Amino acid sequence: MALDHASVELQKDPTFVLAAVAQAGRALEHASPELRSNREIVLRAVKQSGWALVHASKEMKNDPTIVLTAATQNICAFRYSSPELKKNREFVLRAVQQKRLAYVALQYASPKLRNNQDIVLNAVQQNGMALIHASKELKNDPTIVLAAVTRNAQALYDASPELRHNRDFVLSAVQQNGMALEYAPEELQKDPTIVLAAVAQAGRALEHASPELRHNRDFVVRAVQLNGSSALEHVSEELKKDHAIVLAAVTQDGRALKYASPELRNNRDFVLSAVQQNGMALGYVSKKLKKDAAIVLAAVTQEGKALQYASPKMRNKQEIVLGAVKKNGLTLEYASEELKKDPTIVLAAVTQNGEAFRCASPELRNDRDFVLNAVQQSGMAFGHASQELKHDHEIVLTTLKHVDFPKQLLWMKPFVTEASIKERNIDNLKCTNCELQATIVSLQDQLKRSKPIDFVDISNNENDHNQNMTERATKRSRTNHTESKHSSLQLLHEQNVQLVAVKQEKQDALADVENAKDDLEDTQDTLNYVTLAENNKMTIIDNLKGLLRQKGISETEIIGASTL
Repeated sequence: MALDHASVELQKDPTFVLAAVAQAGRALEHASPELRSNREIVLRAVKQSGWALVHASKEMKNDPTIVLTAATQNICAFRYSSPELKKNREFVLRAVQQKRLAYVALQYASPKLRNNQDIVLNAVQQNGMALIHASKELKNDPTIVLAAVTRNAQALYDASPELRHNRDFVLSAVQQNGMALEYAPEELQKDPTIVLAAVAQAGRALEHASPELRHNRDFVVRAVQLNGSSALEHVSEELKKDHAIVLAAVTQDGRALKYASPELRNNRDFVLSAVQQNGMALGYVSKKLKKDAAIVLAAVTQEGKALQYASPKMRNKQEIVLGAVKKNGLTLEYASEELKKDPTIVLAAVTQNGEAFRCASPELRNDRDFVLNAVQQSGMAFGHASQELKHDHEIVLTTLKHVDFPKQLLWMKPFVTEASIKERNIDNLKCTNCELQATIVSLQDQLKRSKPIDFVDISNNENDHNQNMTERATKRSRTNHTESKHSSLQLLHEQNVQLVAVKQEKQDALADVENAKDDLEDTQDTLNYVTLAENNKMTIIDNLKGLLRQKGISETEIIGASTL
């Protein structure tokens, strides 16, 4: 850090120090005492590194905005806030209401606030693990502990012994979060009612049931009927061979076959039942049965993507591949190279999903007659035709008749322009969408019964000539006027459809962004907890070294002990 080696004058220079902490927040350590009390400089420093709060003045450590900014950058910085802030109810409440800060804020809050029901409840609702820092009294509060367990199953471990051994409370807890069964006492892990409630909420909870229950056939049957796919994974190996138990699980979810015994996964009748329920179960059957035409056909008929698990020989059978692409056109990707050249199969795939054309052989994507036929089934196929055929004006104009979504017009724009030069008669194209035609007819009927349309000039740049043209246009014959209205209605409808599609795409994109933010926050939380644990460990080590020095142990001996 340049500030470390700067002159005393520069360490007192606000402009220089501000630039330094913007690059490395911890450079605040080398700023003059006056500047470590400068709010602008300290705020810039903690934004860059939360650790910079260590070097801020007492006044700045008592500033709520600065402390929250530092803790947001590095949750460990919260420990350096002033004692006054740690006792400030409004400040601590504001901090625990933030998911990233809830755990550490409650950890460093004053004992009085860690016994405040409102503050602790807000904290555990954000991070159930914060319960560990609640007062002894509140760890015995059913409302607070249940809120914590709902957020994080492990919080049950930090509940009071009275609540952890309370059957009714534990039953309520596993109903909210089945995985809390792991932290229940052994006697309650043997309770069939509690275990079944946990399994109903989270099938994987069966893993934490007592061995006696996991070996009890009647109990396991009830468990897999509640949550088959996840529960079957944790039953005893003996019961994974039980036809009735595995079938009960597979009936719920064919993917439960993954946990069945090798004998059952090689049982033809049993596997057939599984793939009929969920075609993706084909991924867990024996190699022998992946070559069985009847089983593979049943699987791809239920779920086209199951074709990827079939043997190479099955992926070269026309009947099987045809069944798959009719269910999901994109499964053409898993067909043999030979069948990707088959016009019947490729056309069936394109009919189901125009995007499937990208998986067709280069020969078919460059076959003019076939491409013309394909775009008649789905306009989306146009995007995967050969470059040469994308410039074929007849194919372009045919595609325009079969464009399903307005967004497809974006990638068609350059080819539409070229085709327009060759074919000016695009206005004569007729809409093949019967539903749209019916809508237009309905609107036309309403228009006939309504008052005459007043045309409004919406352009700020229209000249007098255009205004005169508009006036003459309104005096045209009834026939031309009706046609104009029809065109206006059709254009309005098309624009409305496009607007709805754009809005939907925007909503989907926003939802994806929010999901990505949540994933990032969860990852950051995990990293912060690891960092916090590492910092606490180093503090303990430093304290132990200090005690050793006080007892007269030499530095050499201490270093030697540290490397063991």
